[in-house]
Amino acid sequence: MRRHRRRRLDFFEPPEAGQSSLGAVEIPSTFRRYLGFAAVAAFILLAFGLAVFATKGPAGPAGPRGAQGAAGAQGPSGTASTGPTGATGAMGPAGPAGLDGATGATGPAGPAGPTGATGLTGPPGATGAIGPAGPTGPTGATGLTGPAGATGATGPAGPPGPTGATGLTGPAGATGPAGPTGPAGPTGPAGATGPTGPAGIATSHVVRVDTTGTGTATATCNSGVLLGGGGFDSTPGDPVFSSFPSDSTGTPAANGSSPDSWTVIGIFSTDDVTAYAVCSGP
Repeated sequence: MRRHRRRRLDFFEPPEAGQSSLGAVEIPSTFRRYLGFAAVAAFILLAFGLAVFATKGPAGPAGPRGAQGAAGAQGPSGTASTGPTGATGAMGPAGPAGLDGATGATGPAGPAGPTGATGLTGPPGATGAIGPAGPTGPTGATGLTGPAGATGATGPAGPPGPTGATGLTGPAGATGPAGPTGPAGPTGPAGATGPTGPAGIATSHVVRVDTTGTGTATATCNSGVLLGGGGFDSTPGDPVFSSFPSDSTGTPAANGSSPDSWTVIGIFSTDDVTAYAVCSGP
């Protein structure tokens, strides 16, 4: 037995000189006889099984599994030689499920997933309370002038203003036409005889002046005193603008003065004008 065990340990060692590779394992003669009996018995059992299968009907359903028998005593250790590998047996029935194992440790966090689609807009929130007023901002630039507004209603008349200074005396107006003669009044009582007056003017004469294109003419008495005057605009259809007593330069006579001329002014400065001065004396 000791020699046989040593040879088993050296099974995969290279053969010694003078030995073939098939003689690396020595099989005892008794074991070879057992192998021959076993082969013959297996052949007989196989033939018997085939005969029984041929004479019997189909196999019935498998019966219930019997209870597991008690474990037999451990047999003696076999020889160290290894027989040929048998065919793989059929897979046995699955055993009952084992108990759940303990929960494993949490694995590391996986990478962030892609961003999901934007959700729908929620309803507007309630209006918050009005905050305190902020400081007054700087004054903005002056805007453009707007259009003029509508004219307002006329206000009440103000108090009369102070009287203005007296203006200059205007030139004397033209002599108006003589009015119709009124009816003769009743004869009054005879008055008292007055004192004898100064000697009257025995005669008078007229001075005429014609101008062309100057619009004005002045007639001056060469002797005597001015008794009156007049004139006209020689341009057909143009009226006289003014006619008045004056001095020889055409300046209107002042109040209380003793003028010696008469001036006539046409409506246009280019008109032809004629002036008359009625003078006392021959």
